[in-house]
Amino acid sequence: SLSGIFYTGDDADEISIMDTLKSSDKTNPEYLAEREAVKKQIVEALKKLPEKEQQVLILYYYEDLTLKEIGVAMEVSESRVSQLHGKAIQDLRHSLSEIKKSLI
Repeated sequence: SLSGIFYTGDDADEISIMDTLKSSDKTNPEYLAEREAVKKQIVEALKKLPEKEQQVLILYYYEDLTLKEIGVAMEVSESRVSQLHGKAIQDLRHSLSEIKKSLI
């Protein structure tokens, strides 16, 4: 639902999906520039991940494969895929929290 929490930061800041939709004027040049800068930082954070972690994220989020299917494709156990996924998400959260701090 739109009232769900979109982001919860380390300092318990919460942003709801509805707040994000309300506060973003998609024609505002400042908003567009900030959004583009954030996208670039996210891409850079993804590029810094090890290749196997990148591959897991791509197969899971873009190809909609299950962890088991990814394990078969990568010739590793489902458990190992889960570990790679967890590490990738942890690393991205850390990188994105640094981005958030730089924006505030």
